[in-house]
Amino acid sequence: MYFLYDVDIKFVNQVIEIINAYKGKYVQEQTCTEKGIQTSNIINLFNDELIKEIITIKNIQSGIFWLHYIKYNKGGYQREHNHPNEKYSFILYLNDADGDTIFKEPMNIILHTFIEELYLQAYQV
Repeated sequence: MYFLYDVDIKFVNQVIEIINAYKGKYVQEQTCTEKGIQTSNIINLFNDELIKEIITIKNIQSGIFWLHYIKYNKGGYQREHNHPNEKYSFILYLNDADGDTIFKEPMNIILHTFIEELYLQAYQV
């Protein structure tokens, strides 16, 4: 099951402000990020109210325990991977993506991603 919905630009801007103020480390080892960098878990930078505004499905909000930011260089991408230990996974696009996001079985969908879109996947458990 998945959802694709628009997020108000003011919340996207709040997320961008938080990320721009981030002074922590970026990691490259043991990630699926190619030609880019990502943070470790930065969920503590986001208050509950902002999470509730972004993730509007109530029973999912409390299940968010990990959040990281990925910045791609030219030609950057994610290697194929999955999230076997998570019940939910989401992607908030902060700008228009150069490529598509592809989800293989069991969903088999291709997302042409744009700013202010949130993709939320609820896994069957």
